[in-house]
Amino acid sequence: MITPVNIEDATAESVKIESPQPNPFDKEFEVSYSVPQEGKAVLKLMNLKGEILHTEEADCSKQTEQHFRFKAEPELKPGVYFFQVAQNENSDHVKLIKRL
Repeated sequence: MITPVNIEDATAESVKIESPQPNPFDKEFEVSYSVPQEGKAVLKLMNLKGEILHTEEADCSKQTEQHFRFKAEPELKPGVYFFQVAQNENSDHVKLIKRL
């Protein structure tokens, strides 16, 4: 049996990340995201191996668009990275590309 799901209800209950700008990036990027509940969210930048390069906690308002700006350190080499936002059991991630 297939049960229909209201898409608005489903998205309101999950973490959502908008496309990072710019992507590919040189020195910095900005990401907009929303979370389903008020409270802490964990933000992570990881490499292809899954190694965490940067992590921080953010205080978030429920379903209010949040912004994160990351300035790439000189040691962040050109390549593919992943940015993740997690809150409780919910998470989302996007792929980022750092240019030469």
